[in-house]
Amino acid sequence: MSVIYDVEKIFKSNVFKNFSYLSFSHIVNVIFPLFTFPYITRIFGPDGYGVLNFLQSFVAYFAVISDYGIGIIAPGLLSSEKNNHSKFSIIFHSILFIKIILSFVSFFLILLISYFSHDLKLNTNLIIIIFLGSVFLNNIYPGYFFQAIERMKYLAYINILIKFLSVLALFVFVNSQKDLSIYLWINTISIGVSSILGLFLVYYKFGLSFVMPSIESILDIFKKSTFSFFSVLCTNAYTISNFIFLGFYFEKKEVGFYSGPYRIMYYFISFIFLLGQALYPKMAILSKSSINEGYKIVKKSFIYVLPFLVVISVIIFFNSKKIVLLLIGYEYLESYKALKIISIVPVFIFVSNMIGIQIILASNNLKLFLVITFLGLVLNLISNFFITINYGYVGASITFLITEFFVAFFSFLGLRRLLKNA
Repeated sequence: MSVIYDVEKIFKSNVFKNFSYLSFSHIVNVIFPLFTFPYITRIFGPDGYGVLNFLQSFVAYFAVISDYGIGIIAPGLLSSEKNNHSKFSIIFHSILFIKIILSFVSFFLILLISYFSHDLKLNTNLIIIIFLGSVFLNNIYPGYFFQAIERMKYLAYINILIKFLSVLALFVFVNSQKDLSIYLWINTISIGVSSILGLFLVYYKFGLSFVMPSIESILDIFKKSTFSFFSVLCTNAYTISNFIFLGFYFEKKEVGFYSGPYRIMYYFISFIFLLGQALYPKMAILSKSSINEGYKIVKKSFIYVLPFLVVISVIIFFNSKKIVLLLIGYEYLESYKALKIISIVPVFIFVSNMIGIQIILASNNLKLFLVITFLGLVLNLISNFFITINYGYVGASITFLITEFFVAFFSFLGLRRLLKNA
């Protein structure tokens, strides 16, 4: 009876419902790219697709700066004040204000750096389009609000609607390599519409009142998010750096050969992030009160999810050529080597996410989390200098694998230390 009761309890829980909505939304995100991803890679070719990913990776650094780690702590901050409407509103608007101000700072830095780089200066117009969507409009998207109140279904509805319309626009307007700017505008407009719809729901559906945030509230969130910012900066830096090293040291075709397999694996990895998003508001409360209680939840996730990820990784490893031909195209055939190398990466990312985010960060052990991600960044930079620069996209794939393995390993060591002191 206890097993049946536990199963019923899981299915009725908000975590399960939120994960279900996010999973359904993500399934749509996976189904649509099964058509759009092969189309884009073939239309733009390795060179064009390489340019696209190189520029997106460059702008992604500034997306991290403008977020300042707030995206990680925002759901926890808001969820702890769900029953205090006034304080909830102050926190929400403080977050929004910070993100908007930092977006403008990031824009200035992007223009400044682009001016002094030949590769970037040639593509300034494309960089501005990417910035508008990936940084500014994405920063006003209130996803953390819906995470905090555990109403993920609204995120799912918005995502599905916008995704459907953007896919239609893609096939109608993007027909050659010259249409790269049109493709970027479609993405930017999609993010803009999602952000506007999200804010509309925040103010009109849930009745949040506008409050001008105080200096004290803004500084308090800045202070609380500082460790998260440096941790996210390290994490994103060691993820993005592979693209940047390839883009500056090799032809953009090499970036394309790395980007294709990376995007394939990212579709699987993003399921891990969805589970993390659904879990985090609960884990932020649970892990703070008891590391051991948080660990029990994570252990259950290991039992149910890890075997599935291992099976997926094995399938991808032994079918890498077929997958590359099917999803990316013949021009990218040699990149199957990269796909083989990184096929096991989702397993390591799952371990580091469940331990690093759901326990170490959620329990407010920010310094430990920062140390883990910083070590990951150092290893990544060393690997890029000695491996990526010499072996191109294959080297970047090895660097990706090495980095994620050691981040998972360091996270495990950190957890052991916390459990020992609990």
